[in-house]
Amino acid sequence: MRTSLQSLQISLREMMTWFLSPKSLCLEDDGQHAVKMVANHLSAGYSILESNIGQKWTSEFQVRKLRKADYQSEDIDYLSPVIELGDWVNNTIPEHVKDFMVHGSLATHDYSRGWSDFDTFLIVSSNTCTNGVAIIDLRSKLLSAYKFLTRIDPLQHHGFLLCSEIDLFRYHESILPLPVLNKAKSYLGQMTHSFNPIADVDHNKNNIANKAKFFKKAGQLGIMRHHGYKGIYLESHYRNASNGLYQLKYLLGNVSFAACYYAGAMGQPLYKREAINFLKPFLSDSSISFLNSATTVRQEWSKREKFPYRGNQIPDWIATYLDPDYIKNLGLFFSELETLVTKPTTQSNGN
Repeated sequence: MRTSLQSLQISLREMMTWFLSPKSLCLEDDGQHAVKMVANHLSAGYSILESNIGQKWTSEFQVRKLRKADYQSEDIDYLSPVIELGDWVNNTIPEHVKDFMVHGSLATHDYSRGWSDFDTFLIVSSNTCTNGVAIIDLRSKLLSAYKFLTRIDPLQHHGFLLCSEIDLFRYHESILPLPVLNKAKSYLGQMTHSFNPIADVDHNKNNIANKAKFFKKAGQLGIMRHHGYKGIYLESHYRNASNGLYQLKYLLGNVSFAACYYAGAMGQPLYKREAINFLKPFLSDSSISFLNSATTVRQEWSKREKFPYRGNQIPDWIATYLDPDYIKNLGLFFSELETLVTKPTTQSNGN
């Protein structure tokens, strides 16, 4: 059961993530006073959290330095924003961050050109997150840096993933699992961070249950009222394929992330690729087929589409791999995972 301090910590990180992203630009519609109000609320909250959170370290994790040469040997026209963002971080916001990392497929070089997100993770310094003026300064600068993300993926689904330096005193592994951190690369050089990791099995179980409920209902309605693109939501059976790629990309991303939720719920957090292999033996044939179709779309994208992809139309070839009832199938997929984490079994493939 969460304490009020834990709830405060979670809500502060969620609000800070939103505030430092383009999604918060709606605040400007009400004027700069709204921006200052949110920044001051965040700084006051983090000051309270810093004063009350147990400040002790129990572990360390290391992050390797991101080497420019690794992104200059091949595919330089595509990967140049990765290098440029690193230069920008070191020249523009070093006083605001404890670390700034690249993680996911761009860190491990198994990305799908034009499909993979540009995944980043920054640790906001305690001096910045407890100072409203500094938070506003960081926000202004990060908003200008969002262009680096969309140059890698014009349909990028998220901004800069983050936590605060204060969060390291109670680091919920659901923020970014340790196997992912271990493969991340730092723009600031090789880093060693002290922290107190907190296993978050219940959080992962709740994630699975909530998504099972949402996508089951969405499947019944035939429309996914989440992650709309300019007010347009994804419909099943490719009914709005002319304007549904951003939305479908979000749906398919949930399939692979589901494996990470499952591994975390079983107390064995894993990197995405390893999590998928960990999950597969316990799935029914229909769920394996759905999982394989989602990963195949990712693999085929760079072979079939030029970069950068223009527009938001779902290419026709995707329908040859992905069953048209994709929303309903995702609901069934999460429902199966919900059963697996509630009643673990050593049986596989529904036998």
